[in-house]
Amino acid sequence: MSASALPAWRGTPTRRAACVLAAMLPALALQAERLDPFLPARCIALCAVALAAATALRRVPNGSTGRSSAAVDLIHALATALLVAALWPAAAPTWMAALALAASLVAARLLGGVAANPFPPAALALAVATALAQAAGGTLAPDRMLLPDALLVSGVWLGGALALAALGLLRASPMLAFALPVAFACAVGALPAAGVVSAALAAGFLLGESRHLPSTAQGRRAVAALAGTGTAMAWLLGAPPVALGAAVVLACALTPWIERLTLPPRAAIESTP
Repeated sequence: MSASALPAWRGTPTRRAACVLAAMLPALALQAERLDPFLPARCIALCAVALAAATALRRVPNGSTGRSSAAVDLIHALATALLVAALWPAAAPTWMAALALAASLVAARLLGGVAANPFPPAALALAVATALAQAAGGTLAPDRMLLPDALLVSGVWLGGALALAALGLLRASPMLAFALPVAFACAVGALPAAGVVSAALAAGFLLGESRHLPSTAQGRRAVAALAGTGTAMAWLLGAPPVALGAAVVLACALTPWIERLTLPPRAAIESTP
């Protein structure tokens, strides 16, 4: 379908990125009101870091296609910062998340930019920040919250993601593939309510975004299911909710291999170097 035949909200990469960013705002506002009063300050700090990093990285050609739209780069940097802010526990030092966020944006640029980077930058930032916190002996304890409030905020996160899927901006099947093993873990284990919010956010806005997943439907579902299974196992073994970042990154690292396995035979042969 040509760009002129697409709906207005899908007509350009800038519009698509702006729609995804806008869909996150109601859930962020509700999460700040009901669960985390420190979230707005964390969002402001991380957005400032993301904007500074994205502006500086405009001088650096990305790993695949050279320069890309400045507006798209800035919007994606803001969206990444907001996702990290929402997933990062309030008790953990924000500077660790900020440092990891900057590093993830640099890595994303070098690995191919917005369109070709194999790892969701928010998940990569969480994985790096978690490693930093553990190395420094910092706390990653999940925020304390009531389950009804957590379910309400989770519903708004999922509602925004499903609305984007209905508009053709996100993929629904990877969301479900990730959510099923995580829901099983939540059902059988005494997990913190914060994990429900993290799972909803990750399912919708980390795994629903197909740029970091295989090009085939089977491959997207496989990577999302692996990420969900890894998250569920980590949580059942006592890892904090923020550990989902590492599980998502490890699953996405398998994207090239899984894509090759799930491509039709002729396409798989043509894609082999």
